Amino acid sequence: MLLLLASVLCLVGFSGACSCYPRHPQWQYCAAGYVVVGTTTDFYFPGYNPDNPNEGEKVFTLEIENQYKGPQFPNKQNFTTAPHEALCGTHLINNTKYLLTGRVNVDGSATVYLCDWHSPWSNLTPEQQRGIEEGIYQNNCGCDVCTVGGGSPCGERSCPYDYTIGRCFYLHSYCKEQCLPNDAESCQCNWDSNEAFDRCISTP
Repeated sequence: MLLLLASVLCLVGFSGACSCYPRHPQWQYCAAGYVVVGTTTDFYFPGYNPDNPNEGEKVFTLEIENQYKGPQFPNKQNFTTAPHEALCGTHLINNTKYLLTGRVNVDGSATVYLCDWHSPWSNLTPEQQRGIEEGIYQNNCGCDVCTVGGGSPCGERSCPYDYTIGRCFYLHSYCKEQCLPNDAESCQCNWDSNEAFDRCISTP
């Protein structure tokens, strides 16, 4: 279900603009079909038609340094996106180290769109990098980061996330399972506090 939701995060309206529903990084990680970190080496436009810019696609080649989720990719993997941002295509800068998440198709090809979590690695906070590298996001995928106002109530094993006031949660916090010793029935999902999060919350 999460993967299906991730695949429809990008909505193209009649105006031709792409609109992304705001999601917490942990939700994006858990919903993704793959999670990789690597450096962009090339891009090209198969099927490009100068008379119709909506045709064709854009393909990026990534030299993968680490893969955290998904089927094993080769050292160099192509990632496909729409030809431009109005169709939810994304733009990656060449020779830059990126975090990429997205969907794996039935034929094994991989896609990344504007609404998928992707970012230059250097732009991520230390907490986001640890969430990926140390498996904090992966190990807590049983907890749902429930976006408030998403149309359905949050379940029991969830952390409410209000993106309008949730900057510190987005940048520094994890939704983690917490249990009493030897009591599986006591397990609950709660936002995790850390020094960076506390500093952020206390800063006006």
